[in-house]
Amino acid sequence: MAARGYKTYRAGTALVIGAPDEIDIANQQQLEDVAVRGLARGPVVVDLTATTFLAISTLRVLVRCQRASEQSGCPFVLAAVCTSVLDLLVLAQLSDQLRIYPSVDAAQRALQGGLELFADKLPRHP
Repeated sequence: MAARGYKTYRAGTALVIGAPDEIDIANQQQLEDVAVRGLARGPVVVDLTATTFLAISTLRVLVRCQRASEQSGCPFVLAAVCTSVLDLLVLAQLSDQLRIYPSVDAAQRALQGGLELFADKLPRHP
């Protein structure tokens, strides 16, 4: 399954969504659609390895995905977040709300109960 710019695959029980280099108004709805559909079946890991730009409008999408996660009872996590995207998440004070891992492998291990949240190590906004 693929949605414009996104590649998906199953890793264990999780749906991994490989994101493109930029997530903005042109493709952020596809991310939400794929993630919400995936959350109906299990955990979702968004692989941001290639992503170097995240539009501010995409922050709302991530919050809606997190809410869908809470409603479904299935985890929604971000993995391999680059510094510029991580800085935006911290600035927007979303690093406390979103589960963030240093890699897809770390996210998968954490979903199996093996790692603490990477977000716990992030700087906090006062």
